[in-house]
Amino acid sequence: MRSGHEHSASSGSETLVAPEAPIGDLPLLVKDKPPQIPNLLADDASLHAFVCKDIAERLERPDAFQEVPSSKLLQGFLSGFLECYYRHHPFIHLATLSTTNTPSPLILAMCCIGALYRLDRRRAQRLYTLCTESITPHLLLSAYGALSGDKDMATSVLDENGFYTLLYGKVRLALAAENADMNKMAWDSWVRRESWKRLLVGIYVASTVHVIIWDANPNFNTCRDLELEVLHDETFWNAKTANEWSELRANQPQQDYRTMRDGLASIISETGSKNDGNSPKISIGSPRLSPLTALLLMHAVVVHTWQVVQVAQALSPTTSLSSLGNDPVSSVLMGTAIRSLARCHELLVIAQTDIAGDPGYEEGTSQIFNCQATLRMAYIRLFSSPSNGFFNRPSLITLDDPAAIKSFVSTFSITKQERSPQLLDAVVKAFDGLRIPVRMGHMLVRKTAALRWSPAHAIAGWDCALFVCKWVHSVEMDRLNGIMPSLPEQDLLAAIADVLEEAEYDTGKRKSLAAGVARTWSWLLQDVWVWSITPRMGAVLEQMATAFERVNEASPRPRT
Repeated sequence: MRSGHEHSASSGSETLVAPEAPIGDLPLLVKDKPPQIPNLLADDASLHAFVCKDIAERLERPDAFQEVPSSKLLQGFLSGFLECYYRHHPFIHLATLSTTNTPSPLILAMCCIGALYRLDRRRAQRLYTLCTESITPHLLLSAYGALSGDKDMATSVLDENGFYTLLYGKVRLALAAENADMNKMAWDSWVRRESWKRLLVGIYVASTVHVIIWDANPNFNTCRDLELEVLHDETFWNAKTANEWSELRANQPQQDYRTMRDGLASIISETGSKNDGNSPKISIGSPRLSPLTALLLMHAVVVHTWQVVQVAQALSPTTSLSSLGNDPVSSVLMGTAIRSLARCHELLVIAQTDIAGDPGYEEGTSQIFNCQATLRMAYIRLFSSPSNGFFNRPSLITLDDPAAIKSFVSTFSITKQERSPQLLDAVVKAFDGLRIPVRMGHMLVRKTAALRWSPAHAIAGWDCALFVCKWVHSVEMDRLNGIMPSLPEQDLLAAIADVLEEAEYDTGKRKSLAAGVARTWSWLLQDVWVWSITPRMGAVLEQMATAFERVNEASPRPRT
């Protein structure tokens, strides 16, 4: 029997391959505190009357008010938006939001998303249609369209990318030209500026999600496009009055980073580090980053990793992490990317440990938890070359085409994959996307995650499921051909089997472990769902499980 690539590590979530150079000083993530949701609905009858009147005037249709849900439904939908979606995407300043003079399309767009979280998909669709009649593309409506599972809506969102790219550049340059000093700003001026910054963060994050959903090229880069002032702490954003904001400003230190680009460099770069140990070092004087800033930077890491792989492949088209020595420049690029991802991983581990014991902390709703899911997608981007058997993944926009799905599943199940210690490390990170929900209680997560977790977890789950399933199936096929997995690979396979058992999946002696992973992950995506794209993901994973079992059963067994 031959053995797979030899390397040593455990099957936990720690880094399996030690960085070649010490991990230096890292910034400190400010503790993630959930926003306090204000009561926007003290007079919901007035809100309903205003929305009906305003939307009728904007559409120039006197009967448009008939398409607005009742006052009670509006109240419930707004609550759903604020309680479930807003905590993950706080780009609307609630303290200054007036429900009697805010444009009705914005209120209805919020209600559209909230209706999804109330599982009222019929009214969500009606609200979406009503909003698109009255306004130019809106970020909330783009989120609805991108995750709708509808090909026409998804195509419409893709068509809007040019608009958002131009808007992002125009607003970023306008903000940079202001040279604003927070110490000299009034509250209303600061709110306006911070609101624009957060809108740009939302646009950047949405663009990165589109990279995963449609296997598209990023709309933004990690250099010029990150020349954007970092976000201020959530304590400032959540201040309810000008006086409260002024008091916070007087007691808070200055921003440690000027731009997002500076923050990204401090996370992924070892330049200037004075730490001589092999562990990251965070001291009291470490630079501070807000959790929402960290979320943007994790999305920037996804883009950065994608760019590194593109350059490495251009220099050496056959580049894979199992053959880095073929091209010295590619070797340096990919090695640096691995160390950068290790730094990001350690940053989030430290932040998660620091906040885990705080009163009221809820893992599934924290921005750190969202950052971890995003980082898993960055690890996967590092192995997106043809030599790793992961290049032929489908665009989710084609999931309504049975022939395309069948072709993908068939090709995906038989394509060879080159294994390496670095790939194993990334698989361990990606498998956290299944291990963590099972640890939390797989039945509880299946029923509640869609309503509590960020939508990004569904996208990351799809990404990770494909990645882990491909690796497990590759190991199983090699083993049937007499190529035995290394000890670390065996450790991970054992850990995967344990997680499947905990999730009440019967692996059996002759069943494919890869099929078990695909089917268990599909349960998480298909049970209770908010976004229509997730049951489609789950259905594809079910088909993939069947294909893995078919290939496994058809493969000859080695003689004993």
